[in-house]
Amino acid sequence: MGKWLIKIYLLLLLVITISASAPLKSASNIQLGEYHSIKDHPKAKGVNLKVKVPKGWEILEGDRPNVVVKFLNSNDMFLVMVRDTETFISKKSAKELFEDEEFVTELKGAYNSQFKEWTLLDKKTVTIDNYPALELTVSGSGERLGVNFEMIMKTWYFFYEDKFIYLQGSGVKSNTWAARSQLFSLIANSVVLPDQYN
Repeated sequence: MGKWLIKIYLLLLLVITISASAPLKSASNIQLGEYHSIKDHPKAKGVNLKVKVPKGWEILEGDRPNVVVKFLNSNDMFLVMVRDTETFISKKSAKELFEDEEFVTELKGAYNSQFKEWTLLDKKTVTIDNYPALELTVSGSGERLGVNFEMIMKTWYFFYEDKFIYLQGSGVKSNTWAARSQLFSLIANSVVLPDQYN
């Protein structure tokens, strides 16, 4: 009977391993295309990062100082931003910061400048290419040049050595958010930081 228990345990372990390593799939028909690298981009501040771009999306230069690149389609946008930090942040320290409510409240404060009103829909700690990341999803409304808008934004924050990286997917609020949220997760999950393997 002991051998049967070991076989059942090994079978369960195999099923769990396969499920955990199964790739994310998008509910929409949009597929990811080729990798886009920000290596050697002046706004990347020395970070060697590559990320897959959804097929058919336009790749544009970031508009602001820390926005390295943005991917656009008609209703959605995905940004890659890199900021300097004052010191090297270890993976352990990063995870502790993401569990610190005071730190998270400071991060959430940035939404006050983007929206008139906003609501936190989800907050969790995840992993981006071996690095702990804070994932926040918010819904908000605002105004630009007299035009009112409602949008949903999904952002991943993570530390990479002495840099703070943001990945941010956003789009207008609609009944297709679930599929777009999955697509943004696919893009974030495609991130590779090749220098960590040297």
